[in-house]
Amino acid sequence: MANDTVAYSIAGRTTAVQDGPRTLYIPEGVTRVVSLKVFAPDDEYERIVFPASVEEIPDDSLHANTTVREVVFLPPQPGGCGTGLRYIGDHTFREMRSLEKVVLPPTLKEIGMYAFANCHSLREINLPSSLLSIGAGAFRGCTSLTHVTLPENLQSIGYAAFRDCSLLRKMTILGDLPIDAFDISVCHNLKSIESPFYRIEDGMLIHSRSGKLIWHMDKGATEVAIPEGVTQICESAFEGQDTIGRITLPSTLREIGQMAFAFCDRLSSIGYRDGASSHSDGEDICNHGTKSAVFPPSLRKIGEKAFTSCNGIRNLVLHKGIEQVGESAFSECFGLERIRIENPSVEMGNSVFRQCTSLLEVELPEGISTLPRCAFTSCPSLERINLPSSLSQIGDECFHGCHRLDALIPEDACIGSRAFNSCHDIRIGGGRAGYFVKDGALYDPREGSLLSVSRSCKALSIPEGIHLLNPQVIATIEKDTKCICMRRDIWIDWRKFLSVIRIPMAIFPESMAKEIGRLYAGR
Repeated sequence: MANDTVAYSIAGRTTAVQDGPRTLYIPEGVTRVVSLKVFAPDDEYERIVFPASVEEIPDDSLHANTTVREVVFLPPQPGGCGTGLRYIGDHTFREMRSLEKVVLPPTLKEIGMYAFANCHSLREINLPSSLLSIGAGAFRGCTSLTHVTLPENLQSIGYAAFRDCSLLRKMTILGDLPIDAFDISVCHNLKSIESPFYRIEDGMLIHSRSGKLIWHMDKGATEVAIPEGVTQICESAFEGQDTIGRITLPSTLREIGQMAFAFCDRLSSIGYRDGASSHSDGEDICNHGTKSAVFPPSLRKIGEKAFTSCNGIRNLVLHKGIEQVGESAFSECFGLERIRIENPSVEMGNSVFRQCTSLLEVELPEGISTLPRCAFTSCPSLERINLPSSLSQIGDECFHGCHRLDALIPEDACIGSRAFNSCHDIRIGGGRAGYFVKDGALYDPREGSLLSVSRSCKALSIPEGIHLLNPQVIATIEKDTKCICMRRDIWIDWRKFLSVIRIPMAIFPESMAKEIGRLYAGR
């Protein structure tokens, strides 16, 4: 078989016992290696030397070897064979638990996902200046690594590339690595970073030129003051740091990234620095104590899940300058009681305040036009919210499960499915000839559908003109409510009934009752 193929037979000529460890030499001319057993089927070896002719190590080709301690890739030589290694595939050296040292050539461009994952003994590896990309989890679980140098031309680092590197204390960053590709937030024991492009200030890693705060390194801090000049707090910068109780933001801040403060369970005070003074309380809504979140006037964007599960915050003010609040940004903030939104043009994502179970009061600005899907779903304590006449769109399930809310719906609003399901009561403002409420149930006569049923509904009699019933609406009716559906022209999506756990006592036409019984019997 020709020596430029993968399955090159060495007939014992490439293994040699030297003064040091037993070494396997891959012969010149081989360009891809998919299995070492081709070269040394029976031998155990501690060192492998790859020639410059090897350009690629494919996915999953060498992983789980238990004897190799050192891997060397030779660089190309003038007049020699080959141009050098360019690509290490996904999972290539994964779980080579004895591997201690890797020497990479100056031609390498890419390291694949999990390429060296769980190489627990790996202590030394050089990342050449030619390297452009490190895949997700590439060095995850390399528990003996203490120092890594990221080369100047590196363009991307995949998620969790160095996760669980428990001894990694120092990182040197030689290039201006793009922020959106920079993922070291899971290097939990990292103490020192050296770079001409980044600085560490008060335990925070900051990109000097852009002012982006990448990561907060002091895991035990209880109070944090973010330096002036910071313009953006990046994704997951403080995620899960549940010792922090107080955050002071800079007056220069424009964006808070997704999950930036997610699961900071003890965070109860968010304020900002304005010249010589510091603000942490709102003017009106925050007179209920100091457990408040007030943002600097410079802030424009709050990312998805940025403050999810920050349970210490009681009062929240979103000022007029905030233009975008991402999906689930304040979801599951179980201590949040009061919200004031000041910008009528703010763009809010779905589920933005979902499952804030202590929420009592929301103040919306006149001029606001849209409330997104599931915005206040499962806020059972919500009692007071002003729904301005400017509202034109109330999304699906917007107030679903707000058991204490007596909802007065603006007459010109377009109402989504189950938007007010399980509210205490529902009323329509004005005399608009559109939606109507009967016996605590909300109907859309134009579509002929039942939209929501409130907790005040005690007897549901489907009126003339209504012929579409959503089983998920019916399933939330109180147990003592009598559901009466006597007309034969009512259409029900029977397939959806199969996903409903509980259907209240109902009186259906005989044909409907038989159909329901047949479907449930076949579940």
